[in-house]
This record gives sequence, C-alpha cells and structure tokens, in this order.
Amino acid sequence: MSSYRMNVRFNLELPRERRAAECLKRLGTSRNRFVVDAVIAEPESRDQESMLRRILQDELQNVAVAAPPVALESPKPDALTAEEEKQNVQNILEDLSLFG
Repeated sequence: MSSYRMNVRFNLELPRERRAAECLKRLGTSRNRFVVDAVIAEPESRDQESMLRRILQDELQNVAVAAPPVALESPKPDALTAEEEKQNVQNILEDLSLFG
C-alpha cells in the first residue's frame, strides 16, 4: 500500500483552530479516517450547495413576492372634557377677534 503522509498543526491561540483540535481529540475513531472523509466530502458538499442555489434561483424567479398593504391609521384624539371643550371655543373666539 502506498500512502501519502502529512502533518497538521493547529494554532491554539485562534478559537476556530482550537475548537478543531479539541474536536479531533474527542474522536473515538481514527483521526486519519475522519480527515480523509472530510476532505472527500468537501467538494461533494460544494457541488450540492451550488446545485441547490441554482434550483432556488430558478424557482424564485417565477415567484411574485408582494407584501400586503399597510393600513395607516391616524391616531384618534382622546375625547375632550367639557372644560377643555369650553376652553377651545374661547380660544377660537379670541383668535377670530384678531381679524376684525
């Protein structure tokens, strides 16, 4: 059997690399098998992602997206008390007196 060997080093000061190293330490199976399977799966995963993106793009081009109209309501004023109503009438009469 011919084999290709390589060493992998993780920079434990980088959070992502530290998590990757910890993940490999926790494996109950062969680290070698895990890495080989991951490397093999990567291109397949990218191909599937690319295919899924194309399908979604094609389907979304045929879909009309519309938001329901938003009903704008003006705030309703609170009812005036009798005293406030009387004051409003007084203010209007005073304002009108300015015209003549």
